[in-house]
Amino acid sequence: MSLGSEQEQLAEYIRHQRSAIPERLDEELGHIERRLAVYRNNHFYLLGRALAESFPVTQALLGRNNFDALARGYLCEHPPSSPVLSRWGDSFSKWLQGQPLPQQISWTAQMARFEWAWLQVSVTEVAAALSPEDIQRYSQEELLQCRFRLQPASCLLHSSVPVRQIWRAHQAGTNNPSLECIDMQQSEYILLLGQGDQVMHWSINGALYALLMALQQGDTLAQALELAADKTDDQGLAAAAAFVVNNGILAATEE
Repeated sequence: MSLGSEQEQLAEYIRHQRSAIPERLDEELGHIERRLAVYRNNHFYLLGRALAESFPVTQALLGRNNFDALARGYLCEHPPSSPVLSRWGDSFSKWLQGQPLPQQISWTAQMARFEWAWLQVSVTEVAAALSPEDIQRYSQEELLQCRFRLQPASCLLHSSVPVRQIWRAHQAGTNNPSLECIDMQQSEYILLLGQGDQVMHWSINGALYALLMALQQGDTLAQALELAADKTDDQGLAAAAAFVVNNGILAATEE
């Protein structure tokens, strides 16, 4: 076996729990497994801590020991494909859905999805927003036929539990905040929006969520308003439209 092949096999052993020790090293050095375990443990520890930095509230909900064990399993199945570790974890929330979690926190994957969305919005460049003055340049007929593009630094989420409220409870400087005052049976529509170096976040109503989702999917403003109108009255529809324009959520129009 060539030196390069042995190096690859050694790296594979360190990265994956079930890989075999390179045969020649095992024969020549003997009892090498204990020594290689140091490198393997460091590998899993450092990458587990990198994952925890992207999902701090998810870790707090699961507990560090449980999170570390899950991170180890995730690492074995989904190792980083880039040296930039902040990009690693895009599939973690989906992977977490398939893990046997305690019933009381079985929704933790939704928190992981929220935290990953937050991270992506925070590193996405904010586009120039359409201002109220820009909007006023259109006639009403032209406006209704426009297909507006949402800010690239934005994300819409729908969760079956109020993950934003739970996330906010963990921002007060404690790892184990009381969640007793939060109605865990309440679903939540969420908008994340990059503004400068900040990530703004709102719990929004179903009408605004429907409006923004329709625009995101390429519908005209008229089509989006029609979908939103099914979930609110005229006053609520006007409020939703004003919120979109006043908060710089629209980035540009498509021809």
